[in-house]
Amino acid sequence: MTSMLENMETGDIDGILWSVRGMDHLFPKTLQTRSGQVYRIRDLFDKKEGQDILFLEWAPQVAILHHPSTQLFLTHGGAGSVYEALYKGVPIVVFPFFGDQPAAAITAEENGYGRWMKKDDQDQATKAVQEVLHSIQPWCPAWC
Repeated sequence: MTSMLENMETGDIDGILWSVRGMDHLFPKTLQTRSGQVYRIRDLFDKKEGQDILFLEWAPQVAILHHPSTQLFLTHGGAGSVYEALYKGVPIVVFPFFGDQPAAAITAEENGYGRWMKKDDQDQATKAVQEVLHSIQPWCPAWC
């Protein structure tokens, strides 16, 4: 989340749409970006601050991936999410948790359609988003 906020502050992205499915309790109470800005997560969830940030219980993933304004897709790296992003031609940033998800992150990097966002390195996480935005262009698969 911090890396996404930092990229909003620099103007690299202009909005965040995040599906959390009842996992908001896993977020810290506050986040501080490198600029020194402190964000109260509850305010973001309650839409009190950050009008360009929307947290949803559920989001129509394929429709979002198909939208022309979608520049990147931050995903845990599950097979379904990766396939849908590839099908729609949207570069990915993979934040893996377990199982085959780290392999999906490695594959995305090796094949040039995404980056691995490391959990414990905030600078690398912010850079992963910037690299996808500035180095990997959305593509149009043959069927689009």
